[in-house]
Amino acid sequence: MKEKVIEFLFNPKKFRNIKFPIFLLFLALFSFGRLYITAEYILLIILFVLISLFIFMMFKTFWYNKIKVVKTSKIDWILTASTIVLFFYGLYILIHLS
Repeated sequence: MKEKVIEFLFNPKKFRNIKFPIFLLFLALFSFGRLYITAEYILLIILFVLISLFIFMMFKTFWYNKIKVVKTSKIDWILTASTIVLFFYGLYILIHLS
């Protein structure tokens, strides 16, 4: 069970067909949920997601790829750097909203 969860989270080739509907479900839930909360809370949620994504990408880059002896792709580094940039941009927007 543990191996299936790890493969689901970190292997981009496995479970590709189920990851997209899960993403659409979360996107729909977020779209409906944002009707009832303010812009500051939406931004805080987005910042939390970006922090979680950054931690996830670093975990994948430094742990999973080393265990499975997979060369870290350039797209992993680009996604990690882009989450950092988006986080600081969101933080900047949050400071100006306050």
